[in-house]
Amino acid sequence: MASLIYGTRLRVMECVSLRVLDVDVSLKRIVVRSGNGAKDRITLLPQNLSGPFQQHLLTRVTQHQRERLRGAGFAPLLHALARKYPNVTQAFKWQYVFPSTVEQRDPATQRMVR
Repeated sequence: MASLIYGTRLRVMECVSLRVLDVDVSLKRIVVRSGNGAKDRITLLPQNLSGPFQQHLLTRVTQHQRERLRGAGFAPLLHALARKYPNVTQAFKWQYVFPSTVEQRDPATQRMVR
């Protein structure tokens, strides 16, 4: 996380709230949603972080698959979006790139989320 923050000039909360769909490793870009001033922006993924970042995402895929087999692996979403698309919360693209190490129950949906 520290290398990504330093290399892309992300703020800490922007890095923590990155989702898989916000990162395009092939184009080497990251979409920062609701950044400073509640505006979206695009930043570049440095060349030297591309390989380690891809490896991290592969690790996240296997972790997510294990969680889904247990009946977990849900990502917290905005309540309106989660209501409109109830099955999308378990899709990998909506998962956090750097999820919490602790699972907790979402009070709105009663599902275990990271």
